[in-house]
Amino acid sequence: MQYEPIGSYIYGAGVEEDQIERGGTDRGWIFWDADSFERENLICYVADCSDQGYTRKDFLELAGGDEKLAREIFFRCMGPTPQECLREIEQEREKEKSTMEKENKTPRETSSEFRERAIQERIDVILGEHLQETDEYYKAGSRIMDGLDQETTRKFEEFISEYVTISGKEYRMIYMGGLADGLRLGAKVFGNWRPEDE
Repeated sequence: MQYEPIGSYIYGAGVEEDQIERGGTDRGWIFWDADSFERENLICYVADCSDQGYTRKDFLELAGGDEKLAREIFFRCMGPTPQECLREIEQEREKEKSTMEKENKTPRETSSEFRERAIQERIDVILGEHLQETDEYYKAGSRIMDGLDQETTRKFEEFISEYVTISGKEYRMIYMGGLADGLRLGAKVFGNWRPEDE
């Protein structure tokens, strides 16, 4: 791929000094030449606010001999010095590493945990859809209880509480069994189910 040079670098003849003609980027006024970077001893980069010229060898030394990193530094150099660009790359990699470590620390949701969460979410939806009917049921129950004596009321409340608990466990087991069967069927259809996912 051909890259247009930014500015130009004119080598002086004899005692004449080298001349730098800079081009503008969004990060400063520089000389940058990808073709010169591919050659050993030619100046390929001059940073903004500096007259120091950098060759391919300078970039390789800065990158510890890593050709890929040297190239990454060079193509990032659009104003800052190569040393500043290397620091930017190192900071970005450290940030990516930290982000990946945080993501890896987050425990993967097991199939059992997923079923529990899905069941609870569905129960919340169902209860929300029938909240008015449930409220009317409780109001009717309160009116009936108000007409009973204290001892009968206590025994009736204990009976209802035990009944609701047992019924709730039964319904939950039925719901979990049905959901698990549905998940297994779906996983088998898409070919991703394994016994150890249980």
